[in-house]
Amino acid sequence: MTRELARFYKQQFDEFRLDLIESWGVHELSLKPVQSNLVSVYRQYLGLACLTTILSQRAPRNDYVRAVPEVSYLSMILAVKGLENSASVLLRQSIELALKHVFFSSHPVEFDWSLRRPGYREISFQFLLDYLRKTEE
Repeated sequence: MTRELARFYKQQFDEFRLDLIESWGVHELSLKPVQSNLVSVYRQYLGLACLTTILSQRAPRNDYVRAVPEVSYLSMILAVKGLENSASVLLRQSIELALKHVFFSSHPVEFDWSLRRPGYREISFQFLLDYLRKTEE
């Protein structure tokens, strides 16, 4: 890893750590035992955030992928606070968002239709899994 990248990771993690303490009420001493694991998870989050930012450019249906970093960030915070079930719910939501991106990328007509229907019922997680099993994507 280059020195610049290592410095970037450290700077971003320090900002995340400060956010946990100041905005989310996590006690600084409770972070020390999990510091190395948290650094590793946060690096993976940064990679995911970069990837989804690149994937979400120049197409309206990419709103699904664009929301993944926010959901993942909040999931990390809830996990640090010990709210495992809530963190898992948000992680599942990020998976659903990615699956919706895949589905609507090959179904633009359905995507346009879903945007114009106020009473549109969300497609289910099971429907998305079944679709993914049937397609080559």
